[in-house]
Amino acid sequence: MTRFHRPALWSLILLGIVLWVGSYVQRGLWEPDEARYAYVAREMHVNGDWFVMHLHGEPYPDKPPLMFWLMNAASIFTGGEINGLSARLPSLLGAILVLWATARLMERWRDGAAAWRAVAVLLTSFLFWTTGDWGQIDMLLCGLVMMSLWCFITATDPGRSGRFAGAYVFLGLAMLAKGPVALGIALALYIGVALAAGEAGLLKRWHWAWGIPLACFFPLAWLGIAWLHGAPPEYFSAMLGQKSFGRVVADSGHARPFYYYLKSFPVDFLPWTVFLPAAFCALEPGPLRRRLVTWALLVIGLFSLSVGKRNIYILAAWPGAAMIVAAGWDGLGGLKPRWQKITGWTAMGLVIVTALVAAAAWLVLVLGWTAPVARLFHQDPHDAIEFLAEHPTLPWRALPGVLLLLAVCPVLIWLFRREGFSRRWFALFAGLVFTIWTLAGLLVIPTFNSLKAPIELAAEARTRLRPGQPIHVYKSQLAIVALYADRPGRYLRNEKEFKALLAGGDTGIVIFSQKDWDLLAPRYAGRVRARSFAMGSKELVWVDFPAP
Repeated sequence: MTRFHRPALWSLILLGIVLWVGSYVQRGLWEPDEARYAYVAREMHVNGDWFVMHLHGEPYPDKPPLMFWLMNAASIFTGGEINGLSARLPSLLGAILVLWATARLMERWRDGAAAWRAVAVLLTSFLFWTTGDWGQIDMLLCGLVMMSLWCFITATDPGRSGRFAGAYVFLGLAMLAKGPVALGIALALYIGVALAAGEAGLLKRWHWAWGIPLACFFPLAWLGIAWLHGAPPEYFSAMLGQKSFGRVVADSGHARPFYYYLKSFPVDFLPWTVFLPAAFCALEPGPLRRRLVTWALLVIGLFSLSVGKRNIYILAAWPGAAMIVAAGWDGLGGLKPRWQKITGWTAMGLVIVTALVAAAAWLVLVLGWTAPVARLFHQDPHDAIEFLAEHPTLPWRALPGVLLLLAVCPVLIWLFRREGFSRRWFALFAGLVFTIWTLAGLLVIPTFNSLKAPIELAAEARTRLRPGQPIHVYKSQLAIVALYADRPGRYLRNEKEFKALLAGGDTGIVIFSQKDWDLLAPRYAGRVRARSFAMGSKELVWVDFPAP
């Protein structure tokens, strides 16, 4: 049997670039998170305040600074501009770190072939792909946590004790990315995995005494510098209290029932969810199976205790789940034939259904049946027709993916009937999903920029507003508006502030929610021009004054 070497760093970088860079350079920055983070990073650069973040000119204590520092550092490659590429390169860095650490742990616990499979499963699982494609903090956080775990696990090897220091440095950086939650999840994973593998003796070390203070030094040093730079008291209370721990016990806007992740994980780990039960059974009982199952369940269980929940919060469970599939793959052929058939045909059925749905959607677009289909799904037919008219190339952008799915389906079936869960079948299945995600990011998803971003508004704002003149938002953040307009954003908190702005005699633009403007509109007829527009699911109003 061919012996595989673990994936080299350059190969992981290349895979990440192929998978995501098409979307990075073509897709705009969208609401809610990535546009806001990019705008905070831009405001950091414009204001020259690298330690106290601001949003619309006011302190922004929601997140620590590492992501925003890295976005500005990445802007070296974009001529100093914070755009889709520079804002997402920190996510790419995090993804590469996750893949690198996962591959090395899988090689350590199994072999090089399993390391490659773990990388393939991660890259092609739905949530990992979407999170790597997004300018958010969570992929960077996961990468730093994974590097910390790799250092912890390998530091007990002879002559490697210095890696304990590396583990705590990565933990300190992780706290600079997301706050104290990084320390809790990384240490819980390290302790839980060690106990599950029967390695409790490895935990009896002195590094806890000096390591945790070392990790805490990074965020504390930043907070100290921020205080010297005039950060208000609310900045510290939000960072150390409400924003870090408040969502654990209170509704943070993402309140979900305790079983939320039991519903979200099976969907977000697709298509590999299909293989998890069989891979678990094919993986021989012992330390490896215990540590990997503990890994995945511990992350899901810990975050299930929090009131606030989002699917990206449990991204750290993905390496554990991917390694279960990767380590158990070679044993799938030893399962009962009926179980093999159920698992294999379920996976291929998923591909077949996806291919048929994609082909049907393509025919709808080509034949112009968008209006009746929109009515079927209770959508506005006019919006569907208008969108297709604005993007006449969309069907042809989607065609390569549709043809690929239809072409590979019979090959998958033939190869499975011939070889079962062979390594060749795994490579074909993973390669198909990888290519579909790549084509989607390169050709299809960027066409939705006009729906997700205020492109027309931004163009007019750059014409009507002088450089440096603010664009105002009423009772909302909407950082995406200021980001695209390339103008500083400013809040209006109430009608009194809006009236004062009108009385100033200057030209201006204010963005309202449709609901807020409906309440104010009767009192300002004739003084302003109001135009409704949609951005994603948001119904907004764009108000110019004085009225042209």
